[in-house]
Amino acid sequence: MLLQTRNVRDVFPLASCSDAFHRGYGYIRHSSPELPDESLDLITYDDMKLKEWYNFVNSRRFEVPSIGCQLLPGAKVHGPGYVLHENKLIVEGNSLDDVLVDWASQSNATLRSKKEIPVHSMCIAFLGPGHLIYGHWIADFIPRLYAASLALGDYFAAIPVLWPDDTPRWAEDLVDLIFKRQVQKILYSVSSDCMNCSSLLVPTYPLSSDHHFHSCVKELYKPFRAVKSGDRRICISRSRIEGKTAGATKNFLNRRYFEGAAKTRGFEIIYPEELSFIEQISMYNSASIIIGEYGSAMHSSVFAPNGTVVAAVGCFNSIQSRIGSLFQHRCGYLIPDTHYDDGGVLTYSAPVASIEQFLDAVCAAPSRG
Repeated sequence: MLLQTRNVRDVFPLASCSDAFHRGYGYIRHSSPELPDESLDLITYDDMKLKEWYNFVNSRRFEVPSIGCQLLPGAKVHGPGYVLHENKLIVEGNSLDDVLVDWASQSNATLRSKKEIPVHSMCIAFLGPGHLIYGHWIADFIPRLYAASLALGDYFAAIPVLWPDDTPRWAEDLVDLIFKRQVQKILYSVSSDCMNCSSLLVPTYPLSSDHHFHSCVKELYKPFRAVKSGDRRICISRSRIEGKTAGATKNFLNRRYFEGAAKTRGFEIIYPEELSFIEQISMYNSASIIIGEYGSAMHSSVFAPNGTVVAAVGCFNSIQSRIGSLFQHRCGYLIPDTHYDDGGVLTYSAPVASIEQFLDAVCAAPSRG
């Protein structure tokens, strides 16, 4: 049975930060709803499948709701960040909820067997499904923690975050780098603990139902972005990390041909997992064109300057387009002609002619920075 839900913005009414802290509850709103920027034109090519549909999706705009923090008394947190208040699951109110409701409802069946850990200090819950995957940190969790910092202001630095014990070390390094300090953490067992929090802050995600990002995310990544595009052509490769992460395993049947064709056009083949975060950021800063298979590493284009051409093999959701809309990237997609699940491995391919057309279109596209 699925859990009953409550939108994070609706649990308690609006309150200033000081009033919410005094009362012990309230929605601390930092910013009102807003419309996202319009996207730049999508890069297309003659043989592109469903060209009109992807052009339509690229141009859609959905209002981004308000951002802030809800202060909840007597809330429970378990799993990777499921928040229960008065036996209702706290949700965002957009497509992020689909997996959250399903997974949290399954996990709720084992909640009675978990050890209840009292947390008397005020703390923040900002994680959820996908906390083992790099792209979710870039697109979801770090922006969500940033929303908390904006809503809480000077209070933020003194408030610890709840931190599942299976969280990758690179995530801790990334958070410390982005926030320029070590964030205080309350460690708990993702498998056996239920954190019983007397005072829990739950930030909103700064994005809409279609993952349009709130403009504040520009400010989040601004210190790590170059002002102008560089001149490097970068091809992000998955070949050395495939099957070694918590994300989906992918098998692009034309991977070798694609990377070879890119190399003949002056692209460097890059394996980002072999670089430090500082080196990765520098790489994205210096690019004029970034291509690769759709996934987490492509979401790091948040570090690429306005006007950078960012084009991916596949388009499995709208997030890359929404990053492109926020940072005014020229986006493009090589749409596979075959796409199927092969025993849990996402397998896809594209005709050689389409690969060549895609690469030529990407190389010819003006950056419009």
